[in-house]
Amino acid sequence: MLHLYYLKMDREMASMEREEWLPYVSEERRERVARFHYAKDAQRSLFGELLARYALCESTGRGNSELKFIQNPFGKPMLAREQDEREIYFNLSHSGQWVVCAVDHTPVGIDVEELKPISLDIARRFFSKDEYEALLREPELSQQQYFYALWTMKESFIKADGRGLSLPLDQFTIDVAQGRVQYQQKWQDSRLWHSQLDEEHMLAVCASSELHNVTQYFTLSDFVRMVPDKLDLIG
Repeated sequence: MLHLYYLKMDREMASMEREEWLPYVSEERRERVARFHYAKDAQRSLFGELLARYALCESTGRGNSELKFIQNPFGKPMLAREQDEREIYFNLSHSGQWVVCAVDHTPVGIDVEELKPISLDIARRFFSKDEYEALLREPELSQQQYFYALWTMKESFIKADGRGLSLPLDQFTIDVAQGRVQYQQKWQDSRLWHSQLDEEHMLAVCASSELHNVTQYFTLSDFVRMVPDKLDLIG
């Protein structure tokens, strides 16, 4: 079954406080966090991996230090499978105040975006012809919502597919109302849905299975209280 984890970054940590959580993530992540210029970006990056590790430990029963990650040929992170273990997939996204993670036994993609003013020229350049025309048919007051519904659904599809932006955004078409995607003139098995997490953020999920899911919501304060009990140190 699809499991979704939503973490709201409801406060900004000082750098010394962030450092307390570095031993729970990979050395690569620690180096990446140190390179961010803006504290909010560093915090989202750090807690993105923490949330993914929490979700995967819960889903697999493994300890944090036992999780091993690999990448597919397009650079998508994947969990290395233990012998005779059922395949498990995860995907992560963060934007604005939210960090989100999806876990399933079939390929999955998730995307969250902070709602900001849009230019329809972006849609003309990156959406398929049918998608762009559908956007233009929307009333002006609802075009932003439709744009972000479509954008997050497209992002979630390419992330579930595993090729990322190697699959150009204008080479497939999303039917927003039906939650379906057409690629190379064929409807795909993947199912998609979108929703607003709050007034400022749009979320979309793409999964191979039916989108029945178990969802967990955390505030940052709640989450950091749980981490020491749920995750062992890895460095």
